[in-house]
Amino acid sequence: MKNIVDTHFHLMGIKENKINIDELVKKLQTSNFYGGIDICLNLEDIIERKKYLKNIPSVFFATGLGPWNLDNKDFDLPNSLLTLEKTLTENNIQLLGEIGLDYHYLAGTKEKQQELLIKQLELADEINRPVIIHSRESDNDLIDILKTYSPKKRGIIHCFSSDVATAKALLDLGYYISFSGNITYKNSKNIQEAIKIIPSNKLFLETDSPYLSPIPLRGKINTPLNIIYTYEKAAELREENLEELKIQIMKNFATFYKEKLINNL
Repeated sequence: MKNIVDTHFHLMGIKENKINIDELVKKLQTSNFYGGIDICLNLEDIIERKKYLKNIPSVFFATGLGPWNLDNKDFDLPNSLLTLEKTLTENNIQLLGEIGLDYHYLAGTKEKQQELLIKQLELADEINRPVIIHSRESDNDLIDILKTYSPKKRGIIHCFSSDVATAKALLDLGYYISFSGNITYKNSKNIQEAIKIIPSNKLFLETDSPYLSPIPLRGKINTPLNIIYTYEKAAELREENLEELKIQIMKNFATFYKEKLINNL
């Protein structure tokens, strides 16, 4: 039974690490991988991604302008937003993301990151898209922004890496929360506590591949094939049956599709 969902992976990032994508996709097709969301950090590689994943119908696509774009001295916000909107609408991309704040690797300034995020949240509302949000060491500013600018369709906080209080605040704002392979790391106590309090119907799991390979694969290139380790750790931490957890996240993905994506197809 195909019952594994990976709500955040970067196909082209995996390819850049010299993983054969044709072989990877074949393995995914013959595994219990059901689907998920491929995150496009480059607005120009949509067609290539769709070509590789065309035979896995339950894979959806997202693209957006993350804060790292501000490291480019030639980055032009108005023109980039126009290009993003065109890319999303003309290629029928179902989600806007990943976008957000990253104060750990501070590209640009905090103020510029916030402006970039707000403009894209406003765009998401204009074109009726849910968002996928990245946040690192920026919890308070992110929550303040989302209180004012959250799009109607809300979306997913990906690779949650904070504490219980932040998780509760984001849940109150109506977001799904997704956890990655870093829940398997020994020094991730805050994240491990946070996953325990997420309501079952608001939980997603992801690889964020090619990054954040779970234990016992840490240090190797990550792919969606490795997400089972994150599922196993999540079931352990939440004291849930693994198979029941798989079914619940499948249900969450179906609900997300029905409520957030179906009108964008």
